[in-house]
Amino acid sequence: MAIAIERFVAVNAPYRYLKLFTQKRCALVLVSIWAYSVVISCLCLPFAKEKLGNTCRMADLVSPSYFKFIMAPNIGFVFLSSWILHVCIFHTARNTAASTAVPIPRGETPKGGEINYKVTVTAFLVFVTFSVCWLPSIVFTALAKPRQAGIFRGMVHLLLLTNSGMNPIIYCYRLPLFRRAFVKILKREDGSIAVSNYALSVDTTKV
Repeated sequence: MAIAIERFVAVNAPYRYLKLFTQKRCALVLVSIWAYSVVISCLCLPFAKEKLGNTCRMADLVSPSYFKFIMAPNIGFVFLSSWILHVCIFHTARNTAASTAVPIPRGETPKGGEINYKVTVTAFLVFVTFSVCWLPSIVFTALAKPRQAGIFRGMVHLLLLTNSGMNPIIYCYRLPLFRRAFVKILKREDGSIAVSNYALSVDTTKV
């Protein structure tokens, strides 16, 4: 959600971006996120089951009440807020790109505005992929009984792990700069990639 807020400000208030997102404030946000995560994780201790099973699955160690009253509201709020922000970001970026669209001659490199729009759309696709991969696992963990297993649990877990491999594919497909960098890494080439004609603006480097 923090990334969604950062993107929302970058698209809707670009002239205030640097003033609002100072290094001190960003550091404070990062510390707050980690502190919040630690608190949510520690809250599972009062819900620990008296008789523990032989597995390390969280559903077997913690009472279902933890998922219903702690995890579900927090995850639901973060997902809903992130979805609203990403939809607003996409809508604003699309309208801005449509109103300022200028045909790009073949062979020329897109400028900052076109790159900013492309990065914004890419970030939206990454979030959609994240939601598709993680929501089934979250819902299954919250609703399924601890003893329920089988192929469905394995498929849900596999979909969750797939998310880590999807992001590089999306970035390389959507952004030529990432694609060239990835090819350079595979070829083990030395030297940096020249980005003078294809530099990301300051508000797009945080994606």
